[in-house]
Amino acid sequence: MSDETLSKDPSGSQPTEESLLDVEDPLLQPRRLSLGWRVFVAASVCLAAGAGGAIGAAVPKIGCEECGMPATVIGAVLGAVFAGIGMAIMAVLIARSFEEWRRHH
Repeated sequence: MSDETLSKDPSGSQPTEESLLDVEDPLLQPRRLSLGWRVFVAASVCLAAGAGGAIGAAVPKIGCEECGMPATVIGAVLGAVFAGIGMAIMAVLIARSFEEWRRHH
């Protein structure tokens, strides 16, 4: 495809590549979360990590009586890390979607 076919549209109904590149979409601009949302994200990550750690520590205690303390610690750490990471992803996605919704309404 040549440059002339991209820049000129004979019907005028389709946007050209240059016109699409010139438009600045406010949704694509990087924005920081407000303080309230950052506190929400931090609190939800801490809460989820605590719950994940408790569940991760309980699983080896229930499932393996001879495993002892190392398995409990490993389970607690892995549970806390995975729950914290999962909640961090979800909380940021929720906060960004609420901020985007607020900008449109």
